[in-house]
Amino acid sequence: MENFLNYLLEVSIIFSLFYGLYLLLIDGKSAFQINRIYLLLIYPLSLAIPLISIDVFPIYLEAITSNSSPSTTITPEITSQVITPTWTFNNILGLIYLFGVSFTGIFFARNLIHIVQLIRNSKKEKLQSYTIVLSKQVKSHSSFFNYIFNSPRLPLDENILEHETVHIKQLHTADILISEFVKILLWFHPLSWFMTTKIKLNHEYICDRIVAKKSDVYTYASLLSQYASTTQTSTLVNYFAYQLKKRIIMLSKNQEKKSSPFYYFALLPLIAIIFGSFTFDNYYVPVSSKVLIQDTIKPIIIKDTIISINPDTYEEQITIIETPIKEKFVIDTVTTFNSETYEETVQVIKNKVQLVEVIDTIITFDYDTYEETVQIVKTDMPLEDYISERQRLEQYRNPNTAKNTSDCILLELGSKIITLSETKQNISIEKSILVKLLKQEISIVSIKDCKEVKNFSFSISLLSSDYTEINSNMLTQRKKQVEGIDFNQLKNGSLIYIRNILVNGETSKKLGPIIITVI
Repeated sequence: MENFLNYLLEVSIIFSLFYGLYLLLIDGKSAFQINRIYLLLIYPLSLAIPLISIDVFPIYLEAITSNSSPSTTITPEITSQVITPTWTFNNILGLIYLFGVSFTGIFFARNLIHIVQLIRNSKKEKLQSYTIVLSKQVKSHSSFFNYIFNSPRLPLDENILEHETVHIKQLHTADILISEFVKILLWFHPLSWFMTTKIKLNHEYICDRIVAKKSDVYTYASLLSQYASTTQTSTLVNYFAYQLKKRIIMLSKNQEKKSSPFYYFALLPLIAIIFGSFTFDNYYVPVSSKVLIQDTIKPIIIKDTIISINPDTYEEQITIIETPIKEKFVIDTVTTFNSETYEETVQVIKNKVQLVEVIDTIITFDYDTYEETVQIVKTDMPLEDYISERQRLEQYRNPNTAKNTSDCILLELGSKIITLSETKQNISIEKSILVKLLKQEISIVSIKDCKEVKNFSFSISLLSSDYTEINSNMLTQRKKQVEGIDFNQLKNGSLIYIRNILVNGETSKKLGPIIITVI
């Protein structure tokens, strides 16, 4: 649904630009047939251009090859989870769009059925290649394909008959139907409704010019003025009394004066610019580059000593826990742009990251059933973050060591604690765990005997792997939960960017930022 809404947005923008060019350069010019062609071309161009992608700008991407044997391939651990479908803002917009399409489509069908019934139930007279339909329901002369509608109470003047015959020969009804179909698709766009008015008015200009050349201009203008008080019965027919005032003004202009071709030639480069802006795209050029990877990864083990006291016997127990460290390779990209050649070069850098498997406990509370759920999950944490976490725990046990320092300010991301500092921190968290953490409250607190956190504020943003911002929230002591994030958009490589961290309004001392990578 999101892709379709983005497509409609691009169509609307392109449609507005082309229609704006028409109003700016050629509206009111007397080359009516060229105006008709341009107005009709707006429809297919607006609908087709967003679907076209032309590779123009190269991006050089280093292709990574490995000399490691197939037996040493690192297979990422895959976890599965059940995703509950939720109504998003895009779903609501899609529903509103379908409702509008249905409503305008029903209105169009009603008008079309009315014309068909009028043709079937009325008296008809066959003349040459067209048929005259006589009915008392007809308020003024009009035409629909090969049918000319007339009332028994209205005289069928020779000029009027010639006027409607031009509509039939040039298939003006087909133009109207095309504009009505597009109006159904773009019902929300006001310019699509104005466009139909312009097309119909241009049709009348074409017919008026042809008829006026065969008769006296003054006499034909007087004939038009006699129908000023008539009303239109359908939006799908070529209505003789349509926009009479503008048509009489156009007839009064010098018929021999031709429009300057400059305005029409000026359209060509502007159309090319619009076309290129929406179709020219980047393309990737692979550049061979070898990255040597070790065939074997040496196991590394961290030994932790845990000392506990038995309250009954007052005996001290020492437990040694061995935590294995895994090594993985993380690929980063560095993009450089050459302003002279308009070329982008992407360098792929492969770094070795040491990960420690950490066991976390996540407790969630259901306010409907008053049940508490405890989940034990395993997370791979970078070694540097693991050491920082251990130091933070030591500060908890000995708070005086961190008194009045920035290290005693902590970010509570749900059940996870992150020590804040004035430098950037990079953290990797598994997607399923991160989703659960983001659904809980996020706050900033301080360690005991540290300075008191009276107020705080920070922004938390969801970025795609190419650093495009998808969602952003500003959290404070009054608002501690993120809103509007579609967790289905969290992919491997997505980023949670926490920045602009202020504590107690100290703008001169910003903490962070914290970058959380989804793995």
